[in-house]
Amino acid sequence: MKRITNTLVGVFAVVLLFALSIPAIAQSPYDITIQAGDEVAVPGHLLSPGHYSLKRVDYESPNTYRLMDEDTMQVVGVFHVIPDTRSVLEETAVTLSAPDAAGLRMIQAWYPSGGLQGYQFVYSNKDLQKLDQLALSQQQPTGSAAGQP
Repeated sequence: MKRITNTLVGVFAVVLLFALSIPAIAQSPYDITIQAGDEVAVPGHLLSPGHYSLKRVDYESPNTYRLMDEDTMQVVGVFHVIPDTRSVLEETAVTLSAPDAAGLRMIQAWYPSGGLQGYQFVYSNKDLQKLDQLALSQQQPTGSAAGQP
């Protein structure tokens, strides 16, 4: 009986050491949930109003984040981001650009809990052109048709 107990304790100890040696899949302190009230953009994508989550892909890729639409559970994209530091503490966790010529605002950066350290998206000129085209194509025509009041 003592031999079985010693064997079980030994097996349990090995399993415990193995489990503790695997990096925990924990949420990064820079992961956030975004509630978009209006249409906003991220590189190459227009986000409809809704709930989104930005989460680090894995521990070994601190600058790679996955954006998921929490309403549809669809992955919007995977993005390479760069660290960002702001000089003033604010309650705002997400910073947006001013509206562009098409009236589109882009998510520029995020700072969990309004802190100073965060990440920002990198927009290429190609991204900006694509976003403007998408925004303009989705705008509804204004005014009335000829002969209509």
